[in-house]
Amino acid sequence: MKNWKVIAWLMLFFPLGLYYMYTYSNWPKKTMHVITGIYAGMVILASLAGILFEVGVLSGVSLLMTSLGLLANNIYKKSQKNRSLILLGSSILLIGISATNIDVVEPDVQVASETVEAETKKNDEKLLEKATEAVEVAEEDPTQSNIEIAYDLVGQLKGDSTQLKERLEAVEKNLLAAEQLEEFLEELALAEEDPTRSHLESLEKKESDIGELDEEYLVRLEKVRGEVEAQEKLLLLAEEAINTAETEPNRQNYEAAVTALSSVQTNQTALSTKLDAVKGTVESQEALAKQEAEAKAAAEEKAKAEENQKAVEEESSAPEQATPDKPTSEAALLNFLNTASQSELQAVSYIGPKRSAYIVEYRQANGPFTHSSQVTNVNQIGEGIYSNLLEMFN
Repeated sequence: MKNWKVIAWLMLFFPLGLYYMYTYSNWPKKTMHVITGIYAGMVILASLAGILFEVGVLSGVSLLMTSLGLLANNIYKKSQKNRSLILLGSSILLIGISATNIDVVEPDVQVASETVEAETKKNDEKLLEKATEAVEVAEEDPTQSNIEIAYDLVGQLKGDSTQLKERLEAVEKNLLAAEQLEEFLEELALAEEDPTRSHLESLEKKESDIGELDEEYLVRLEKVRGEVEAQEKLLLLAEEAINTAETEPNRQNYEAAVTALSSVQTNQTALSTKLDAVKGTVESQEALAKQEAEAKAAAEEKAKAEENQKAVEEESSAPEQATPDKPTSEAALLNFLNTASQSELQAVSYIGPKRSAYIVEYRQANGPFTHSSQVTNVNQIGEGIYSNLLEMFN
């Protein structure tokens, strides 16, 4: 057989072509092995691709056409028809076997595909049921973890999940509003305990984030705003009072600053520190003034004692003087001490200007003398002067 016929059979129906190649060709064995390997690889690839029987049908059709051509040529030349009939039968058999298997495979593939679709649909329905349940749980218990679980399941859905997403968005919006309201109420409680400008500004920002608030919360917020404004006014007055106390540190200014600062409810560490410094200054000044007053009193007491001593010495060394003609009884002296004016007292010996003034002061402070000896209780009048007076009135 010629080489071109072998090549033709390899192209038309390779199993027969391989038979003719090994039987009639004189090609090198290496070449024949390579050709055999190529066709074996094609068969394997066709089998893996699931088109092996389709290739069989095509090969059978090619063999059928070739055998019909050979049979017609044998009839025309009146030669033997055995080989042509064998090829014809082989082609019909090949087509029949391949076509039958194709019909068998296609229903199996269809059944498998329908099974996969049914399983997929069932899984999708289960996933939809789980996602719906997760959304309902998030609506009943709107926590961040429940919302995230529901979002994860809804995101896995292949169909239209717009309605579930809208429900989740509503839950998330309500959760955010609830969290914002909770933060607002916490800040409101702090502001009510400590009404400062910073708390008020934080409250107003949270109010703008929330939008509408219940009337109860608006009333509380307005109350905090009024307290903050009032505290700021009191704080300004306290600062002014403390500045005055720093400029003029005395007890009165310090007490006024303490009163002003005590009316401020918020903690004012800096002002308290200033006030403590003023207190120290005032106490130092008062301690110094007390020392000076005590020293002055001691000096006055000392001077008074020295003056009394001098007066006593003067009385003991003074000569006896003629006394005016007065009553000589003790009653007369008592009457004179209670009724005489300062000028009349001053005219009497041993009394003089200072003692007359002391006698008048004593009468004004203690009332009339009840006994003439009480005159010794008067400053700068001792027993010696009293004895001289008695002698003068005897």
